[in-house]
Amino acid sequence: MFIFFIILCIGFITSCIILYLKQESLLFHPTPLQQPIQQWIADTYPNSDINISTAEGITLQGWLLKKPSTEKQPLIIYFGGNGEEVSGTAYHFEKFTDHALLLINYRGFGESEGQPSQEGLFNDALAIYDYISQHEDIDKQRIIAMGRSLGTGIAVHLAAHRPLQGVILASPYDSITRVAQRYVPILPISFLIKHPFNSIRPLSKVDGYLI
Repeated sequence: MFIFFIILCIGFITSCIILYLKQESLLFHPTPLQQPIQQWIADTYPNSDINISTAEGITLQGWLLKKPSTEKQPLIIYFGGNGEEVSGTAYHFEKFTDHALLLINYRGFGESEGQPSQEGLFNDALAIYDYISQHEDIDKQRIIAMGRSLGTGIAVHLAAHRPLQGVILASPYDSITRVAQRYVPILPISFLIKHPFNSIRPLSKVDGYLI
């Protein structure tokens, strides 16, 4: 019985160590940019490539897709899932009938530099907004953040710290901590998670419509 108890303790401690050390690889799945998609965007939307530098000196890569217009355009900033290289969303741009669409890959995804983390992705979202809101072709009063899966937490964080017209959330979660607790309830998740992505707490600060 004592040996069985020791084995359980070792298994518990080992599981905690693995989760703590390996959580980045479990949470983030950086995906490279595929050349056929890159070429299709270049052919279909010439001069749409955009690079944004963060305060850390990291370059984020993506595309600003716009309709022909002489007026400032409303904009949707899209934040993808934890394994999503966002160039594929360009195929659906025609469905965004009235808005320009900004697709920026997370750090470490596509051709963006750096390694993903909660702090890094949150800071990048603010840098993206600060850059694009000053763009002469964009109506800064009509910027919407759209997030899918992991990106919903980033969209909510942006909405809590910058003025947005609205936020669109697809497959949202309350927090990564709560999600992990549902899968491994016996582990002290709140003490182990380094990237909690709490989406509930910032909601009280969101000023704009939420879908």
